[in-house]
Amino acid sequence: MRIPNIPAEYHPDLSDLKQMACPIVERAWFDSVSRLYDEQAPARPKGWLRRKLHRHRRLQDHWDYLKQVMPDLWWLQRGTVVDIGPGAGELLEVVRWLGHDTIGVDAPLNSEGGMGNHYLRVCRMMHERQRLDVRYENAKGWNPVWLVESCWMVNSRGSLEQVMHQYLEGEPHHLHHDCNRLAWREEDGTEIAIRALINRWASWLKPGGVLSIYANGARNWQWADEVIVRAAERAGLSVGRDMETERWRRFVR
Repeated sequence: MRIPNIPAEYHPDLSDLKQMACPIVERAWFDSVSRLYDEQAPARPKGWLRRKLHRHRRLQDHWDYLKQVMPDLWWLQRGTVVDIGPGAGELLEVVRWLGHDTIGVDAPLNSEGGMGNHYLRVCRMMHERQRLDVRYENAKGWNPVWLVESCWMVNSRGSLEQVMHQYLEGEPHHLHHDCNRLAWREEDGTEIAIRALINRWASWLKPGGVLSIYANGARNWQWADEVIVRAAERAGLSVGRDMETERWRRFVR
């Protein structure tokens, strides 16, 4: 699944995102990819991918997001940022431009509860094109020992429900992309699994590092939010400043 005429060496200039206009090569690439997606995923509304992965908008969005959740990245010495569920990888690109090491963790193909194979394949094409380090692993079980106390930030922005899909009820997410159709199983097993995941992510952080979790909004997200806060406190993290939405949690080691 390859798109012709993509310069392998092409990298966007992130030095001034507010002035950056989407160049012709970007529009041509996304027009080609979007048409391919429309053909292979007819259940999605036509043009959905172009809107979802609008590159100029997403680069700016991730720049602004990092300015709010981890502004220290602009001056901290080199460290690692891990993005759980990186999509097309724009946050990784911005962090790399800032001089840090980056790792994305994305779902393997044929995974249930995520975004589906068509979306994953398009994102993989972008990872390869932009030479991003993305590991295609089950994030719930991925735990490299070499990451311990090496990260300035672990980011899970809209990916927690997909990582923990076994603990949600409802039609799998990859069939509809709507977390409002899902609900957390409010039982001990779910809390134990969330606690283990938060504890693992917390162990990767340097002192002063940030764990950012933005929930997509399962119907009973408030229950999961309370579990996440308890798990983070047990892992030795403190609750950072309030974020702009109630489903967004920022924890600091």
